[in-house]
Amino acid sequence: MSDMKEIVTHIENVLNHLPSAPSDRILPRVPNHLRRVKKEAYEPEIISIGPYHRGKDHLAAMEEHKFRYLKLLLQRRDESSIAKYVEALNELNKRAANSYEKGLLEERRPDDFLEIMLVDGCFIVELIRKGVVEKESSGDDDPIFRSEMTLFSLKHDLLLLENQLPFFILQKLFDMTLLSNEESNLKQMIFRFFRILPGPGYSRGEEHNLSKVPARHLLGLMHDNWLPSPQGVKAYLNKTDQEKQKTKCVVCLSIDCGLICRNETSKEDDAKTHIRCATELHEAGIKFRRGEKCSVFDIKFANGVLEIPKLSIEDKTEYLLRNLIAYEQFWKDDICHVIDYIKFIDCLINSNKDVELLCRSGIIDNWLGDDEVVASVFNRLLDNVRLSHERSFYSEIYVKVNKYCGREWNVWKAKLRHDYFNSPWALLSFLAAVFLLLLTVLQTVYSILSFYHS
Repeated sequence: MSDMKEIVTHIENVLNHLPSAPSDRILPRVPNHLRRVKKEAYEPEIISIGPYHRGKDHLAAMEEHKFRYLKLLLQRRDESSIAKYVEALNELNKRAANSYEKGLLEERRPDDFLEIMLVDGCFIVELIRKGVVEKESSGDDDPIFRSEMTLFSLKHDLLLLENQLPFFILQKLFDMTLLSNEESNLKQMIFRFFRILPGPGYSRGEEHNLSKVPARHLLGLMHDNWLPSPQGVKAYLNKTDQEKQKTKCVVCLSIDCGLICRNETSKEDDAKTHIRCATELHEAGIKFRRGEKCSVFDIKFANGVLEIPKLSIEDKTEYLLRNLIAYEQFWKDDICHVIDYIKFIDCLINSNKDVELLCRSGIIDNWLGDDEVVASVFNRLLDNVRLSHERSFYSEIYVKVNKYCGREWNVWKAKLRHDYFNSPWALLSFLAAVFLLLLTVLQTVYSILSFYHS
């Protein structure tokens, strides 16, 4: 009997001390299966924000700058004490702590965690304010703004999944430190400060009040407002709803028939989630054109032309994309538009020749210089990433492109153009030959008619 009581006590104790549900943890660690592919993509280069990378030696130099920014914030408000800020964040401390993985926080004192929230939060708020409001004068006496390379690395560090603070902490500190004559929309200021996304996107803030758009943290805010156009999203969701309503009843009378059914389904799924690489599509007669004045996600295909908005590839673009992918893997919404977009570009790029073709078409802006490096980046971005094989934001594009490539006339026409009319001189030579042939035929006909008349 005593053994049973011990079991009951033990289980109840475990239940009472269970960590918060995963849905409450808005700031998870990067899963190991993603970290193994490229560890350095998820680790900060010059600054730690939050508890995950706190105390690492190579990040220690920025700690002094954090306190310097806190002092500047107090001076701007003509204050000498941080007491009211500590008191305000203390009320949010438990909620903030539950946002992170519990095991890590148990190793720290509660006061230590509160200090991290305050110092790191004030640093971010003051950094964004200086970068937006005092943009012209910030570089004069500030070592962060004096060096473009430092500021560039800092911005990327602030958008790492493991280098985040809960957004409600930032919003609270921003509201408390706001002066009457200053801009009051933190989210708009954040978008003006972070101009490092690799392509244009549709922001919900353009039509709605951005302050009402929910945000988990800085990375989440950037992701959730780097979107396809509303028309594209609506069309995708409508098509997804239609597919969910369809019921497929397949009756197989034998094992062989079952295998055939599965193979046909597999081919249909492939047609919705895969296309050939850019050079092969080009050989099949498809033309590439850069899309203008639209979101980077708004890819279109019509009349044999694949229209893709420009994508800029810079030094740390890969790291930013990897963190956006990790964010989507944790927060599974109706649309994983970043993963679907990268999958589409990955299909197009198999080698440096594909990159060269896309650069020549104005679709990729390669700041890395080496086409082989860009190809390698996209070929590995989705390693160990869980992908949906049932649907994609670009399923309709995949189907249209594959259907176009499946028409023999299009392939024959493209082969004729590539093999025989790949230059203006070849076309002129062909036209001249046709003209001479017509003259010869006419001359022959005329001779025959003259013979009969005579």
